Amino acid sequence: MTSQPGDRWDAVVIGAGPAGSIAAAGLARRGVRTLLVDRAVFPRPKLCGGCLAPAGLGAIQRAGFGSIESVRDSLAVSRLDLHSGKYMASVGIPAYRVVDRSSFDSDLADGAVRSGAVFRDGIRAMVHPDCTVSLEYRRGRNPSVERVRPGIVIVADGLKGGSLAEFDLFAWSVRNASLVGIGGVGERYPGELAPDAISMFHSDEGYLGVARLPSGRADLAAAVRPSWIRRQKGSGPLEGFVRSVGLDPASFGELRSVPGVPSLTRKRRTIEASGRVFVIGDAMGYVEPFTGEGMSWAVESGAQVLPFASDSLEGRYQEGAWAGVVRRERARRTLPCRLVTGALRVPGAVRAITIGGACVPLVDRWLSHFARVAFGATSVEPVK
Repeated sequence: MTSQPGDRWDAVVIGAGPAGSIAAAGLARRGVRTLLVDRAVFPRPKLCGGCLAPAGLGAIQRAGFGSIESVRDSLAVSRLDLHSGKYMASVGIPAYRVVDRSSFDSDLADGAVRSGAVFRDGIRAMVHPDCTVSLEYRRGRNPSVERVRPGIVIVADGLKGGSLAEFDLFAWSVRNASLVGIGGVGERYPGELAPDAISMFHSDEGYLGVARLPSGRADLAAAVRPSWIRRQKGSGPLEGFVRSVGLDPASFGELRSVPGVPSLTRKRRTIEASGRVFVIGDAMGYVEPFTGEGMSWAVESGAQVLPFASDSLEGRYQEGAWAGVVRRERARRTLPCRLVTGALRVPGAVRAITIGGACVPLVDRWLSHFARVAFGATSVEPVK
């Protein structure tokens, strides 16, 4: 970015994932001078199951992004194939869409630019306790730092983001024994897996989700016990975990890992400060991603924060309002996910459910009903 003396941003949005890009686009459409930045250089790989739940798809459409190429080309899946050992239970779920996060995030950032925001990648941002933001331009041999004082700051830099590291108010609280995230992309989707399903493989050490990408490749995302990773020698953690759940890594062709995510289940001490700094998306906190709603929650938060951000810029924001709304909404929305991930920690529970779903009609009907609730049943218009 070429900075000129006197440049002023009404809003700086840190993180160009779904939450940040949706927020930046919405602010720009309201006439807010908005800078969207991301530490990575786009397009970039991203650890994610790639599954967009009905609620998230609806939010994408309401935000005006329903026609972007990565959504138009997304694949519909309406089944969950749950594998545990040699048993499999197949249950219906609300229609999810599988997107390639690399192209999806790039399309959303481009959409924010078309809406009037300025996007700059390859920039490290740091929020200071006085609500100013340092922007480090790291490209080239002579990186430079600019300090700006926007009217508001929206932080959407995910679980691994460090933009709030100097702000003790936003410290993380991490759940004991939280699983860690690993994943990657296989050059081909295994023929033994159903192409119209999300395939979930469970073991006592964690679980792996596999979905077919629009390109025909395979998206793999796993939540694994840290102790299991520490015991691995030789092959990489992803290849080793694929093998541990009964899959042949060779069936994916070349497996390319993406950077992992530590401590998946966590939350911030607070998600706003001084009526000027607002945290959204995964940067607010996260629950283990078995139900695949993380991306939908991020998209929704990017849209939900807009009236609060506008109130702040116009001087009528009631401090604590954003945190109060999120606390109530997240408690309601994450309850099914918490129940599912809690069950995953009970030895033998998933195997018993899988065997029952495969062999007992009554259990199969109950499992299908619960899956529709846990996987976010919401009616939305289909993608044209």
